[in-house]
Amino acid sequence: MKHRLKCLNLALWVMFFSSSEGWSSDSLTLAGASLGFEWIIPFAGLLLSIALMPLLIPNFWHHHYGKIGSVWALLTSVLLGKYFGLFTMVECLSTTLIHHYLPFMMLIGALYIITGGIRIGIQASSTPIMNTLILGIGALIASLVGTTGASMLLIQPFLTLNKERQFRRHLVVFFIILVCNVGGALSPIGDPPLLIGFLKGVPFLWPLVHLFKPFIMILGAVLVIFYLVDRWLFIKEGNPLKKITNFKFSLQGYDNVVLLGLAISCLFLSELACFKQSIKLLGITFTHGDLVRDLGLMGLAFISLKFCPQKARIDNQFTWDPLKEVALLFAAIFITVEPVLAMLKAGKEGAFSNLYHFLTDSQGEPLNSSYFWLTGFLSSFLDNAPTYLIFFNLAGGDVVELTTVLSSTLVAISAGAVFMGALTYIGNAPNFMVKAIAEINSIKMPNFFQYTLWVSLILLPLFTLLSIVFFS
Repeated sequence: MKHRLKCLNLALWVMFFSSSEGWSSDSLTLAGASLGFEWIIPFAGLLLSIALMPLLIPNFWHHHYGKIGSVWALLTSVLLGKYFGLFTMVECLSTTLIHHYLPFMMLIGALYIITGGIRIGIQASSTPIMNTLILGIGALIASLVGTTGASMLLIQPFLTLNKERQFRRHLVVFFIILVCNVGGALSPIGDPPLLIGFLKGVPFLWPLVHLFKPFIMILGAVLVIFYLVDRWLFIKEGNPLKKITNFKFSLQGYDNVVLLGLAISCLFLSELACFKQSIKLLGITFTHGDLVRDLGLMGLAFISLKFCPQKARIDNQFTWDPLKEVALLFAAIFITVEPVLAMLKAGKEGAFSNLYHFLTDSQGEPLNSSYFWLTGFLSSFLDNAPTYLIFFNLAGGDVVELTTVLSSTLVAISAGAVFMGALTYIGNAPNFMVKAIAEINSIKMPNFFQYTLWVSLILLPLFTLLSIVFFS
């Protein structure tokens, strides 16, 4: 049996590396118009598993989420092999994993490792003003180091600062809104959906230029609401309002701060015109920028782990579990979403033709408010990265057109995917991580539905105003 499995594995790899057509990200196009809704089942099943199993059977999910994801990915692979042939199945999966999944994980992994070696210490009075400042600064930092990185850097010092407070649940709820979600809107580093866009060809600085006004509007409004809520609870605890005193800031891991800057530089370097030439390695087409970015990130992560002092990482209680969960689940997501993307790309000829008409007016022009709400709603209950990718392709998938003529449409898609990930615990990867850390610190967090209700009362009126101002 083992011998047969080895032979099958060898055959697949021989087929993989023997393609005469090359392996660029656009080399394979599934006939999306010919695919029916049954092709959605693996993707929908995986996302429902992610949404419901941690709530219904948490222990089983915790120990077997990788296997569950593999089952759905295997189902997609079997369907591809049955209807399109073994060669097409291998080509489709290899293209998806090599050109989309691996760059995504290299960036996420590098940022996770490097920021894990940085520890921030804050000593100050836990006043409403101080808490508001931390959340505002945290939201800005999230666009520099990612929502995952910013959450890792700030959640422990934030909770430590407020360890004597009687009411603390609201602190974590607003932290999830601003640091884990809204704060990632200004760069591809900030949030997975924008990283997906960057990998599809959206310029690195495009989010900063086009999402800045919506970002400032939501950030400012939420900070004002937080300050009023925290001030009320602070006084309710019997604490007199006072100025910030005895403020002290400390930082461990300066070497990792340098590595973090170099990691960001790798992204900028990969966009330079001199790195746009392509090269083939083992039949796979890469640009020089791809190699600079990916090899650079891997090298910096290795240096952080092997050569930098580990005290800050130990103090941060660094573990591999969050990165492991993201790696396994996103591998399954990237595989299962591939047929769905092909169906969406078929536009009016595909199974999603009704959805396409809902998103366009009678002249065929995109309805930006529909893109904003539909992308956001699905991002809050599914996962914002593949949701962004789906609507990116539904809007045409032409990166040049979406960043110029249809830039307002891409702004609507990006804002919906990033901002509305805060509406549920499952809307963005750091949400659950921060919830778990808060519970370890003896904070009783609201359950799934309570959290969604609280956050909806805060954000939905703001999103309605945002839609009127920017997307009407």
